[in-house]
Amino acid sequence: MGTLEGLAVHEGPRCGVHRRTAEAGNTICIDLGNDAREVVEVTSEGWRIVTETPIKFVRPKTLHALPRPVSGGTVDELRTFFNLKEDFHFKLLVAWLIAALRPHGPYPILCLQAEHGAGKSTATRFARELVDPNPSPIRSAPREMRDLAIECNSSHVLAYDNLGGLPVWLSDALCRVSTGGGFATRGLFTDDEEVIFDFAMYLDGNSLSAIAKKLNEDAVTPSRVHVESRRTGWKDSTIRAVLHNETYAGKWRYKSREWRKLPGTNKRQPRYRTENEVITQEPPHLRIVDDEIWEAVQARLRAVSAHYTKSKDGKPKVRSAPGRRTSYLFSSLLHCGACGGKKIIGGGSGGAAYYRCEASAKRGTCTNRLSVREDVVRASLLDELRHRLASSDGIAYARKRIAERLGEFERERDTERREKRARLEKVEQRIHKLVDFIAEGHAIGATAKSVAEQLGTLERQADAERKALAVLNSSSNAPVKLPPPDEMLSLPTWNAASPPTSPEVARSSVGSFETGASLCSRSRLPLRGPLRAAPDGAKMQTALRGGPGRAINSVLSCAGRI
Repeated sequence: MGTLEGLAVHEGPRCGVHRRTAEAGNTICIDLGNDAREVVEVTSEGWRIVTETPIKFVRPKTLHALPRPVSGGTVDELRTFFNLKEDFHFKLLVAWLIAALRPHGPYPILCLQAEHGAGKSTATRFARELVDPNPSPIRSAPREMRDLAIECNSSHVLAYDNLGGLPVWLSDALCRVSTGGGFATRGLFTDDEEVIFDFAMYLDGNSLSAIAKKLNEDAVTPSRVHVESRRTGWKDSTIRAVLHNETYAGKWRYKSREWRKLPGTNKRQPRYRTENEVITQEPPHLRIVDDEIWEAVQARLRAVSAHYTKSKDGKPKVRSAPGRRTSYLFSSLLHCGACGGKKIIGGGSGGAAYYRCEASAKRGTCTNRLSVREDVVRASLLDELRHRLASSDGIAYARKRIAERLGEFERERDTERREKRARLEKVEQRIHKLVDFIAEGHAIGATAKSVAEQLGTLERQADAERKALAVLNSSSNAPVKLPPPDEMLSLPTWNAASPPTSPEVARSSVGSFETGASLCSRSRLPLRGPLRAAPDGAKMQTALRGGPGRAINSVLSCAGRI
């Protein structure tokens, strides 16, 4: 079988294939899609049904048969099946039906607008059944470009229902599809070339970052480009997702997970279903990568993962250990001074950690190839933070923040005081009612014992509320003084030699200090502008590392901004 397939691919004649409609000279051919393989040939002289035609049609599983046409009748008979207000609306509908049967575009887009219950969905279903019957005649709008590409590859007509509006990316994509322009991401699912290119490069020994950089250099649009994280191009994680995606091997999984809302929150969390609950289909016409390439790629992915995430004894390495948090103070706070992208931390020679531009290291879209040691960045920026906090502006800022926090604390205390007063009043009202009940002589026998127990409980609650309220009143009456500037200078600060014990808490504190501002070092990193460094001294010469052929004696982009 493999030999026959090879002869057919490499030595057999090639011919174009079509779906539903095609053109041969001055003849339009319409595939009826029935078991008899009948085709309607339409010319300027009329039409006829034939079973032999030079046109080769493909029939996806979603393609259903059209009714077999018969002679006689007029187009006006369709008028009774559509709830249209004006006659010219019916003319527009007929014009769309005729244009939809043409083998090539540009095609008009039919838009039905009416109030609820006017029959829009029914009219849409009837119109599609006349041109391109489908087991799912009308659908909801696609959620991403990938879904739209798959529908274009398997249907002649796209019909969507209950559209309250169109996002920009879908509006542009539908216009390109109707005019025959296509769209870039469609090449990943119909032309297959980019996906095969990814798999072939990975089998040749290229890393995920190298493949991402190559695709970005070739200006290939990534999938789901409307997502904010994809607008800056391909990334190693995107390539990894492509290589792990079973869809390209022809295996489609539906309902593999469900989203459940967390109690007491407005967040949803996915829950993966068991294999018995997952629906799996393997449509052969949607396969892009054959089994041999797929298995080879998966084997290399497993080998690379085992090499970089496990030690020789099989235990997880430190960086891949589950639950481990980052221990770097400025993680997620630094940005590249050239492109504005995030700085990521990575290992270097001698076990040192370096900050480098993510867009340069993983995407290849930034020209900043330089990196800077983490300990140098930490020492420099902590020194600058201490300098700013010790300056007159820094002390004024700190005193202002303390005053604001004291005001917030006092407002919170007032709220708590009002709540305790309200609870005390309710308890005292219940006590007065029980006293009146006893005074009127209703507490007799067993009732008297129960009333006495309730009264004792309420008295204890009232005493507790009065004591808590007295504590709040005494603390609110005590004056609170702002620390003078001299005491502000004596407050403990971090230093490079003894970093904070909790990097997560410290990073949150640093991030909240003048968020969005740029920190410029006065000594080791003489920075200017958006953190561009002109290094001086032997320490900076060894700390900064340039790309191939780059000298480290000019203005360099290093840490970035906070």
